[in-house]
Amino acid sequence: MSVFGEYATDIAGIIGGLISLVFADKLGAVARVVWIFGGWASARYLAPWGLYWLGIDDPGGGAYFLFGLFGMAVASALMRTITALDFTKIIEGWLKK
Repeated sequence: MSVFGEYATDIAGIIGGLISLVFADKLGAVARVVWIFGGWASARYLAPWGLYWLGIDDPGGGAYFLFGLFGMAVASALMRTITALDFTKIIEGWLKK
């Protein structure tokens, strides 16, 4: 049993979100708070699904920390990619076919 008991997953996700701020690009104060809560949400809600998919039964707090950390790094990369894509040209290309 963890020292933090039932809050171990939450604490691991928040710490992962805090550390993942290294991957953040020029965020304001409110965006940093949202980012940290995003790390918590990744650990709380995405980690159980991901661990199930990977076939890991008893991951310990480290796995939740990693989901909090890399979940936000992946989200940042996805947002940069979506922003860089010009969806209007993509959709126009599909419609012209």
